[in-house]
Amino acid sequence: MNPVTKFLLFLIILTVSALGVLWYSGGKPQEFQTMASIDAKPDVVFNCLLDPTLRQKWVNNLRETALVQDIEPQLLSVYESVYERDGQMVQAEERIQNWAKDQYLVIRRRDDQWEWMSIFRLEAVGKQTHLEYSARLSPSGLNRLGFMFYKSPGQQQIEKELLDIKKLAESMPINSNPPANTPPDESAGDQSQSPS
Repeated sequence: MNPVTKFLLFLIILTVSALGVLWYSGGKPQEFQTMASIDAKPDVVFNCLLDPTLRQKWVNNLRETALVQDIEPQLLSVYESVYERDGQMVQAEERIQNWAKDQYLVIRRRDDQWEWMSIFRLEAVGKQTHLEYSARLSPSGLNRLGFMFYKSPGQQQIEKELLDIKKLAESMPINSNPPANTPPDESAGDQSQSPS
């Protein structure tokens, strides 16, 4: 094997190895977490997290969203949503992956570039609700190669969203109720751990 061939082979091996490292490292999600106390009952806060119209008031860059089949949100319901990203409108599918009524909620969002998992834990504390909001951001496709160098604004995003959730829930009427056909407390579907 002549020196030129050996050098080219070395470059190929080096490139493949580097891409492998980037691909593996890019598979690790970025995680974010924040929490707040809200002057509203858990059922009111939970409804703000689920209701399509109310979600548009706090979800960052959400321009349109609607349930695909279900009249009211429930476990495994799917939202068809449109987000604004860098001035472009991006279609996304969002699914209620897991919940325990008024206690726990997981919503997974997927588009052509990212997967965003929102995880909410609610706890009644007197007349307030303690809300913990965590999120995980993972890349899709070739975005995975450069993800280890990507600094996401995810922490600032969930902090702003939590503040907007707090303002929204505290502005709701005292007798605000969740959807009438919300099922009893249960936890099912994919289990997701908070970090975010």
